[in-house]
Formats: sequence, structure tokens, C-alpha cells
Amino acid sequence: MFGSIGELLGDALKIAAAPIQVAADVTRAVTKPLAEAAQQVAKDVKDELHDKHSPR
Repeated sequence: MFGSIGELLGDALKIAAAPIQVAADVTRAVTKPLAEAAQQVAKDVKDELHDKHSPR
């Protein structure tokens, strides 16, 4: 009996967690490219400033 209740609770938790996991995955899919682009812009600016102040 307790095994059945435990399995039922486990299944209920999986059902409750599924939408959260989907939302997290979708959010990550959207924010990862933005974060990578922001890092590239920061690197480009840093490189540009470094090049302008370097002796030639």
C-alpha cells in the first residue's frame, strides 16, 4: 500500500515539474544566444579599445 502511495506521489511530482522544466528549457534557448552576443560585443569593444591604445 505504501509503495503505491509513494509511486502516486512520485508521478504527481513528475507531472507538476514537467511544465517548469519546459519553461526553463525554452527560457534557456532564448537567453543563451543573447548572452553569447553580449559577451561578443563586450570582447569586441575591449579589443577595439586595446588596439587604439597600443603603440604602433
